[in-house]
Amino acid sequence: MDAYLGNLARVGRTEGTIRKYEQALRQFVTWLGVRPLEHLIEADLDDYFDFWERDFRRRVARAPEPATRKHHFSILHSFFSYLDRKNLLVDKEGKTVRNPIVGLDAPKRVSKPIDWLSDSEDRALLAYQGSPVEMILVWLLRYTGLRVDEARWVLISDLDLTPGRESLRVRVSKTTAGRRTVPLLPELLLPIEQWLTHQRQRGLAGPHHPLLATRNGTPMQPQYIWRVIKRAAFNAGVRRRPCTCGATTRGFHQSGCPRSASGEHLSDVEPHGLRRTFGSAARNRGVQIDAVSKLLGHSSTVVTEKHYAELLDDTVRTSLLHAYGYQTSA
Repeated sequence: MDAYLGNLARVGRTEGTIRKYEQALRQFVTWLGVRPLEHLIEADLDDYFDFWERDFRRRVARAPEPATRKHHFSILHSFFSYLDRKNLLVDKEGKTVRNPIVGLDAPKRVSKPIDWLSDSEDRALLAYQGSPVEMILVWLLRYTGLRVDEARWVLISDLDLTPGRESLRVRVSKTTAGRRTVPLLPELLLPIEQWLTHQRQRGLAGPHHPLLATRNGTPMQPQYIWRVIKRAAFNAGVRRRPCTCGATTRGFHQSGCPRSASGEHLSDVEPHGLRRTFGSAARNRGVQIDAVSKLLGHSSTVVTEKHYAELLDDTVRTSLLHAYGYQTSA
């Protein structure tokens, strides 16, 4: 398992991805116990996935989403494929044994529609006056389109606040194209200045400090950023999830209830939704598709067209009228 995780790092998987893979594989290793891998057959892995689903229901008090099932299956499939490629699935005589996962059907994944905040949701979230960390995370992700793993590794020295050249450099990304410079819109300058003032008071505003530094000076963890965004959206009244356990006080909500103290299910808003909102807003304001692609760090415009190129009805109408020489009101 350690060799496999090391291989993931060498091929460029992010720290967050490797951590998720490790958590999933440790669950599998715990279930496996002392049984040799080469003795496993398809029926054993069927038993494991049944065990994993029961354990998930016990811990979270609900069934896993189709995407969660598929993701867990994909991790195990990737692990066994690695073992197969490295000729590690062998019996005591050194003979290759059949990869037990190849005969299993992968869980179906229901494709979710590409989603971003509506204008009213966007305004409500940006109008929310929360804590300093809520404010910087909401505004930074909304007005730069950064992925969480990109944002957490930005250093204060990566900011250029020179008037007329305001920008942010992304050094760490999942792809080569992701290493880019993002112009800072005027809307974002005040929230950044307020956050830097907050960090200076904590002694965390040196050039080599992460922009999103914790009180210990380390980058914020993805899970923490996730929870903060959901908490801010909940407090702003955006896509709140209702209580499912019947409790009246948040601290006493049952595990798995959206209102539980952990806060990871308070709202349906996700950090990546702010990235999509940034991309769709830019496109709907007339920014060309290749420029949006570059801003988002996509390797090609094909990805951008698939996920971010949908235009609002008003944009389509305006474009059509302009093409025929008609003027439209602002």
